[in-house]
Amino acid sequence: MLQKRKNRKNRNYLRYLGILFILLGTSLILTAAFVFFSPYVLKKPLLSPLPRNFTGQSMDIKSLLKKEKIQFLAVSVASDSSYLVYLQGGAEAIISPKKNLLEQVRSLQIVLSRLTIEGKRFKSLDFRFEKPVISF
Repeated sequence: MLQKRKNRKNRNYLRYLGILFILLGTSLILTAAFVFFSPYVLKKPLLSPLPRNFTGQSMDIKSLLKKEKIQFLAVSVASDSSYLVYLQGGAEAIISPKKNLLEQVRSLQIVLSRLTIEGKRFKSLDFRFEKPVISF
């Protein structure tokens, strides 16, 4: 009688142990499958933080610079949505899209003409603030 009871306990213990190993194995396989296949299943399209018509504004800046006869190499968009105008001679101007573009370009033209007359070269000219900031 005691032998039967021991055998029954051992069988129950082995049964629970088998169920535990099956559950652990299944969860391990599912976790590995999720880690391996998740890049393929969870693909999300990349969204640009810039609006679609943002490049049109940079074309406006290029036309304004040409209209004011400012010689530049390139115009790019900075991380804070401002425009970087690379001028000839290694200088750059930072133009804010929040302010009037025409006024900023005209101010750039005036500053360039005055600094050219004085014979000074600058590294950067920043129009994002209330008063332009020039660094030599």
